Amino acid sequence: MEKFFHLKENGTTVSTEILAGLTTFFAMAYIIVVNPQILSQTDNARFFAHFRIPGLT
Repeated sequence: MEKFFHLKENGTTVSTEILAGLTTFFAMAYIIVVNPQILSQTDNARFFAHFRIPGLT
């Protein structure tokens, strides 16, 4: 792995990269689960009013 990814040249290790990958995975999984719950609690009409394009409504 070290030779393929040139880890020493980039100042990292296999364990650091695995930990970084797991951290990213769990952060994204959390966002995928929690974000819809947060958005479902908003007033959708008022929320999406900020994204209307003038002249098209």
